Amino acid sequence: MLEEFEKYIEGKSDNTIRTYLQRVEKFLNWLNERYGETDPAAITTLDVKKYQEHLTKEKSPATVSQYMFAIRKYCEFLNEKGYLQKDVSKEVKVKKHRKTTAPKVLDRNEFNRFRREVEKGNNPLHIAIIETLIATGMRVNELTSLTLDDIQLSERKGTVKIRDGKGNVSRTIPLNNDARKALLNYLVQRKETENNQLFVGQRGSMTDDGIRKLINRYANKAGISKKVTPHMFRHQLATELIRNKKKDLVLVKDILGHANINTLYVYSQSTEEEQAEALENLYE
Repeated sequence: MLEEFEKYIEGKSDNTIRTYLQRVEKFLNWLNERYGETDPAAITTLDVKKYQEHLTKEKSPATVSQYMFAIRKYCEFLNEKGYLQKDVSKEVKVKKHRKTTAPKVLDRNEFNRFRREVEKGNNPLHIAIIETLIATGMRVNELTSLTLDDIQLSERKGTVKIRDGKGNVSRTIPLNNDARKALLNYLVQRKETENNQLFVGQRGSMTDDGIRKLINRYANKAGISKKVTPHMFRHQLATELIRNKKKDLVLVKDILGHANINTLYVYSQSTEEEQAEALENLYE
């Protein structure tokens, strides 16, 4: 039945699908271990409540929320497909965990060191991928889904069109000078192939995992101890625009493709490091 659920959540990113499947599988294993229950069609509201209580003892509030969103999606699937007469998860309140500090990003020195390592690598494909990510803040699955037709470029201006972004919403993002140059340089040297995907490596189209490994490799070369991911560059762009450049939240929402402007308020908050620095040696 997990295979059927996987088809039900098609359209989400590869990473989201994989995560949902893992979390639902853990829930089903817990049901089996605790009650000997192996039939998903027998899941009750009490089961969902008790599993949430079980998670609360072992995991952070944010992680519990993430697990519960996956389980609610699974119960929704079971109900819609007729395996359950009702969505038993709807009666279980899932508290949304709101971050009290801004997401972690690279400081200016780390960010520059990372870009420098990419540039030193002198690989046009890698440079184009990184410059596109940091200039647009697009999600990794949006990046790997780009085709040649999605890019419009000239020396003075350019755009990238993201088709079917999160929530099946499309958007067009202007490309800055660095991204345009990197893409133009890459396209000149891009190997000839019938593959219409924009980013094509030696083994074919770049994948989400391939991008993650690429970023991790350059982060290690730059001596960065933080876990650097494609999504961090999304946070990086939002932080730069909102906190440092003081840009309008609506503008940033449109660039990043957020459905709700409220999700951006977290970027206007301070980081743990900034709070610690402010309080250090306070009364000396």
